[in-house]
Amino acid sequence: MSNKNVNKKQRSTCIIELKNELGQDCVLISKQASDRFAMVPGGGVDQGEAPIVSAIRELKEETDLGCKGAFKLFDHESEFTFHHVFLLIADGQDFKPCDDVESLWLMPLSECHKLDEHSELSRSTKIVLKRYMEWRAQHQSQLELLLVMA
Repeated sequence: MSNKNVNKKQRSTCIIELKNELGQDCVLISKQASDRFAMVPGGGVDQGEAPIVSAIRELKEETDLGCKGAFKLFDHESEFTFHHVFLLIADGQDFKPCDDVESLWLMPLSECHKLDEHSELSRSTKIVLKRYMEWRAQHQSQLELLLVMA
């Protein structure tokens, strides 16, 4: 992390893939009552907390899901926030909105190829999901191995 990122809000940003009732691979989307736009789950990194620990904590706090595995994907810098982006392997499928989360829903990965049509998503979320889909396409065998190991 460069020195200019130290003054930005540090956020652990969580990609969680789950299957919907149709068996489609989906990403979990979160909407907080206080926010205008929806995002992938995540939140601020506490002072002295490792970003990966923050990601696992935020997953539990916001969705009531446990974590079986975590993998650092990449960093993303927006105007005010430095995102530490992780792929989290959820322990189970039964999520529910908790803490300050108003609603949670599953967005099929097929929708990630037309993110500009999703006005409910924040700009940073669209960028993070686009980058994740690129990572996923390039690392399919690595992703499958992570899922088997978890």
